[in-house]
Amino acid sequence: MKNADAQREGITAHERRAQVIAQLHKQAISAGNDQASRSEAKIAEIVRVMRQRRVKGWLFVAAMTVFAIACIAAVVGTVSIAR
Repeated sequence: MKNADAQREGITAHERRAQVIAQLHKQAISAGNDQASRSEAKIAEIVRVMRQRRVKGWLFVAAMTVFAIACIAAVVGTVSIAR
């Protein structure tokens, strides 16, 4: 009888360990999914910022090009008027 009770307790202890392991496994998977989603969000934010910087850079280059053309046109116009 004592042996049967010991076996029953062993099975329940085994079941409890299995439940704890299953719970820890679920927590690890959810933590991994959270980490992956955070990582994807960070990458998306970096990509968005890089696009903004690229656009700002091209706008600056375009503005400086227009400014340079305007300066050249002003100098050429001044030279032609002076003659």
